[in-house]
Amino acid sequence: MSLIPAEALTGIFAKDAVIRKVIESASEFKVTAWNEDIYLALCDCIISQQISAKVATVIFKRYCDLFPEGYPSPEKVMEMSNETLRSAGLSAQKIGYLRNLAEFHLEHNLNFHSLLELSDEEIIAFITQVKGIGKWTVEMLIMFALHRTDVLPLDDLVIRQQIVKAYQLTEQGKELRKKMTEIAENWRPFRSYVCMYLWRWKGE
Repeated sequence: MSLIPAEALTGIFAKDAVIRKVIESASEFKVTAWNEDIYLALCDCIISQQISAKVATVIFKRYCDLFPEGYPSPEKVMEMSNETLRSAGLSAQKIGYLRNLAEFHLEHNLNFHSLLELSDEEIIAFITQVKGIGKWTVEMLIMFALHRTDVLPLDDLVIRQQIVKAYQLTEQGKELRKKMTEIAENWRPFRSYVCMYLWRWKGE
C-alpha cells in the first residue's frame, strides 16, 4: 500500500456521501510500510504503545542501538539486563512485553510468509498469545506489514472519534460499536484505506 489516490475509492463514494467528503478533503499520500521482519515490527508496536509517534521513534532507535549491528535479536533481548534496557527509555512493563515477544519468536518463529497464509482472525488469535500484544497492535501489523486493505481497527481511539464526528453519532457502548461496524460495511474492500484517510481528517 504505497500510494492511495482518492480516485481508487470512487466505488465507495456512491455508497457513502459522508466518507466521500472525508476522503476528498485530504490529498493523496504515501504509506511507508514496515519491512517483512514481523518480529521487529512487533517490537516497534510494543514500544509505540501509549506514547507519541515522535517519542516512540526515538526510543525504538535507542533500543535497537543497544544491540550488535543495531538489531534486537531475541537471544540478546533475553540476555540483556533490565538496567541496560531501561537506559533506552523503556518502562519495566514494556521490557517485560519485549521479553515475552522474544521468547515467543524463539518458540514459534514469526515468519512473514507463513502469516500470509492465515486469515486476519487467525493472525490475531496467534499473535495475541503474547502478553502485552493486543488486538489493535496486530491489526496495525496486518495493515502495514502484511499490506491488507480491508482491516477495520475499531479499537483505535482516533478512528472511533473520527467516525463519531463524521457521522454525528449519539449511540454509546455496544450500540455505538455496532453502528460503526454497519457504517464501515460500505467501505469494503478498502476499509484500511478509509481508516488512513480518517486518521488524517481534520474534521472540517
